[in-house]
Amino acid sequence: MRDWHNENINLRKFKNAIAPRNLNNDVPDEAVETLLGVARKNAGIFQRYFRMKAKYVGMKKLRRYDIYAPVAASKKTYKFDEAVNMVLDAFNAFEPKVAGLAKRVFDQSRIDSEIRKGKRGGAFCWGFLPEETPYVLVNYRGTGREVATLAHELGHAIHAMLASHHSTFTFHSSLPLAETASTFAEMILIDKLLAEEKDESVRRDILFKQMDDAYATIMRQSYFALFEKTAHELVQKNASVDDLSNAYLDNLKEQFGDALDLSDEFKWEWVGIPHIFQVPFYVYAYAFGQLLVLALYQQFKAEGESFKPKYLKILSAGGSEAPEKILSEAGINIRDPKFWQGGFDVLEKLVSELEKLPVEKPAAKAKKAKTVRRQPALGKIKAAKKSVKKVSKARPARGRKAGKK
Repeated sequence: MRDWHNENINLRKFKNAIAPRNLNNDVPDEAVETLLGVARKNAGIFQRYFRMKAKYVGMKKLRRYDIYAPVAASKKTYKFDEAVNMVLDAFNAFEPKVAGLAKRVFDQSRIDSEIRKGKRGGAFCWGFLPEETPYVLVNYRGTGREVATLAHELGHAIHAMLASHHSTFTFHSSLPLAETASTFAEMILIDKLLAEEKDESVRRDILFKQMDDAYATIMRQSYFALFEKTAHELVQKNASVDDLSNAYLDNLKEQFGDALDLSDEFKWEWVGIPHIFQVPFYVYAYAFGQLLVLALYQQFKAEGESFKPKYLKILSAGGSEAPEKILSEAGINIRDPKFWQGGFDVLEKLVSELEKLPVEKPAAKAKKAKTVRRQPALGKIKAAKKSVKKVSKARPARGRKAGKK
């Protein structure tokens, strides 16, 4: 942190510690401060989410360890062809041109979805040259979440193809806009699934995935950036590691409020975050990109058809201009708090959707399953005991003493 300060503030004369990263991302300082300020004001949305999630996992209150705890997933699966059609139908309902570009990936055999020995895990899209259709890799197992992943990676491919008229150096989008098309594509599909799906377990699975991802990408990263700002200031005042750890704990307390049981050892978590030391303030770009998409989606819901040409223009720009210029030409002001608030309004609606779904207490569900499984087993145990007694009467047992293993 001292090296960062000496190089960028003392030598290069940046006005504060975060300014060099903003310049690298080609984003104005004011827009980043606005984003972080709005995130801070909306911490209550995730606090509300964690309180609700505690009910689903059968706890009075989640611990910090439990925030990513899985809620019982839906058992419903989709064949790959069915998933492809679902995604293409969702894209086509939004804009036929988008669906056509996604279909190109399949027509040219640029997708690898099969699970097989030796294949790498995860999912990604590789746009290697502007004139070439990108490659997409997924490992498809048929769950609703993986249908959403398919839409996400195809979104990346669509972004690259729309920007194919630019050069090799400028068709890739900048970091703050890199997830725009992918996350927007996912939102289009999710809207379709939520509108058509009657199975509550599937709806629940989709919504929990969205909220878990949103917390990890938006709120967690925003609060990392807020801590970094504080830490850089404290280091210049000769703060100790303990001082920084206490500042981080205060950061967590503000972030979670009384929604979680926050144990004291989490004050050391910051020490294990490599971005803080290797690429200072890099983390806010994750929040910027995800929240930008949610805000755009909110705008799409408000404007309807008139929004679509503006959105396609944003994607078509690739990385040829600064993000603010690309977005301003589509009528979007990233310095306006109202724009970023639109993204949090989408998240608030997702939480409300979850709150409408009935909660089956895990304890009761587990007890019911336990009882069903144990009944036949008890009969076998009793029969075994009778058999052991008969053997014991005939011949004394030999071996280890009772109670030893």
